Amino acid sequence: TYTINNDGFRCNEFHKKSTGIVTLGCSDTFGEYQFLEKTWPYLVASHLNQECWNLSSCGGDIGINYINFLRYRKSIKFDKVFILIPSPTREIYYKDYDSKLTTRQFNKIDKYYRQIKQKHNISDKIIKELHYHDIDKVENDLNRMFYINSYLEAIQGLAKKNNAKVYFIPNITYFKKDCI
Repeated sequence: TYTINNDGFRCNEFHKKSTGIVTLGCSDTFGEYQFLEKTWPYLVASHLNQECWNLSSCGGDIGINYINFLRYRKSIKFDKVFILIPSPTREIYYKDYDSKLTTRQFNKIDKYYRQIKQKHNISDKIIKELHYHDIDKVENDLNRMFYINSYLEAIQGLAKKNNAKVYFIPNITYFKKDCI
């Protein structure tokens, strides 16, 4: 079983009493099927003797990590942001015809995004601006790289406003021969 805070994240309730680190990523960062003490966010925070604000989502892509960071950054104090960049084959997008935020994953794991719009209380206008993609274009490696780099830069911009440093490494899935 996991201990989840009131906002649905695998960390303590958000507060500004102490400075911590922010961790972003997918299930590897969330620690799905793992004891808390064996997750990399817990180990890094313990090593640095800081609070851990694990804002990752199972099945998440870099876009949802940005949304989580954008929404909760004012509820916490942090001086470092660590990102295990999710698989490049994951990408969220907005479908106009059914007003739902969903995910484009070539490995067909999209169940985690069905409730994101409702859970994060994000306006339709913001979602359209952040996540509208032409389905034919997301299959292009160059567009996927642009998508990922755009969100990494946006996360870095939010961190910079808080004088926080950003550290990131791609998930192991980047190193598969058929991956971008």
